[in-house]
Amino acid sequence: MDELVAWLVGAEARPLRADQLLEAVAERLQSIAGVWRLSTGLRTMHPEVAVVSIWWTADGGLRTEDVLHEQVPSAVGRGPIPLLAASGEDHLRIRLDGARSELPLLATLQDQGATDYVLLHLPGARDHALSLATRAPGGFTDEQLAAFEALRLPLSLRLDLSLQKHVTWSLLRSYLGNDAARHVLHGKYRRLDGERRRVVVFTADLRGFTHRVDHRDLDEVLADLDRYFECVSDPWMDAGGEVLKFVGDAVLGVMPLGDDAGERASVAQRALAAARQAFEGLQEVSDALPEGRLPLTMGFVLHAGEVAYGNIGSRRRVDFTVIGSCVNEAARMEKLTKELAPLVLSEAFVAELGTVEGLRDLGAHGLRGVTEPVRMYTPAT
Repeated sequence: MDELVAWLVGAEARPLRADQLLEAVAERLQSIAGVWRLSTGLRTMHPEVAVVSIWWTADGGLRTEDVLHEQVPSAVGRGPIPLLAASGEDHLRIRLDGARSELPLLATLQDQGATDYVLLHLPGARDHALSLATRAPGGFTDEQLAAFEALRLPLSLRLDLSLQKHVTWSLLRSYLGNDAARHVLHGKYRRLDGERRRVVVFTADLRGFTHRVDHRDLDEVLADLDRYFECVSDPWMDAGGEVLKFVGDAVLGVMPLGDDAGERASVAQRALAAARQAFEGLQEVSDALPEGRLPLTMGFVLHAGEVAYGNIGSRRRVDFTVIGSCVNEAARMEKLTKELAPLVLSEAFVAELGTVEGLRDLGAHGLRGVTEPVRMYTPAT
């Protein structure tokens, strides 16, 4: 156990993620103290995921599962964590080689052959608990229980440090998107830090937003906005794109184009498919709204061009975004969706797509601040 504590605070364990750290600890505790199962739930800061559940078994290896905010009460109620909290102690031991437990989690462990169960309080910036179970006849020995107590504080410290990395990544990913978050975590957080990219740009705008805000209950407006944002954002991110901005009811996103024509065409096809999915999803949401609610409709533009991708802002407040003429042009084209078609594709985007088959030519139209008219298309069906 002394060797395990030394490993925990040493350089070898420092770069490990929380799940990797716990897997290594579990494997060592298997040989040291006959641990058959180790588990914990790491609280995070994410709009959907409240806890990352991590567990390891000697016969099944490591597994993780995201627990949503609304699932937490049910998950906590299945186990003994409330008993540990109520006891005010640093650990809780429950023998499993006797009568069947009334707690569903412990009853399941008994069915799997567990004989003893220990729950340790791990103090830190975000308190956690660690459970250990064994199948050994007679359960854990007094010496093993004392060793677990000696492990509790160093493991708390090490896990807390790993968790801070996880929380930082989770927050940055939620607010910036996956790719932008990686850039920031890898040191690109100063102004002018960024790069030139050729991308597909999309902009979307919810119809009648001003009227909604002025004439509908604000809670209703916010609920409709969230549904609309999900319909637009989820297909785009699933297709490999980044959603960079929510400004009022407007959405801005990009999808990096590849180096060769075939790869660029594939990206453009995914972008178009994501746009179609967005409209289908929004129609389903609109159809399911209660009677009397305003339907949800939008304008959507796909454009392509070179952008500067990185940080811009003041000395005290920066933003990770894209800047370029194609972004401005996409915003201008979005205004025309009200009269031309809900989904508008620019000539530059269609060039990346590599075909006009299945598209209807909407003609060339002038854009405010743009010298040459821009030809636009929309899917024929």
